[in-house]
Amino acid sequence: MPSKVGEYMSKFPAARIDLEYSRTTKVVRDVLNGNAELGVIAFPEPKRGLKIVQMPPNKLVVICPPDHKFAKRSSLKAKDLAGQDFVHFERDTPTRKAIDKILKAKGVEVTKIAEFDNIETIKRAVEVGFGIAIMPLPSVLDEQRLGTLA
Repeated sequence: MPSKVGEYMSKFPAARIDLEYSRTTKVVRDVLNGNAELGVIAFPEPKRGLKIVQMPPNKLVVICPPDHKFAKRSSLKAKDLAGQDFVHFERDTPTRKAIDKILKAKGVEVTKIAEFDNIETIKRAVEVGFGIAIMPLPSVLDEQRLGTLA
């Protein structure tokens, strides 16, 4: 998201942007109530009064600490995740629902260690060894480049 904001600001330097991380329900409510002009959410669902503009999809990737057994692997099969300690998004978030649907379709059960509502908190939990997680690729590029996540 920050790179997209940077692109926008370079094209429209006089624009004023207030960027805030919020839960999906709050983003939708704020746009519907006129408290925000625009909201960006994952896996949007149609709702009266909202116009949904699809953005290019983000690839979901497994992340782990650099010393994890998956760290050097270039690809994984869904069954590889079975029984792994897992750091989740909170249950009511759209990304969590999508991940749960994928795991269920593949018949994979993981061991839930923690749930958080925030991408940054999940990344930090994985970095310190809570477990692995599935995240949108753009959200972990910096950590992968720095070597704090694999």
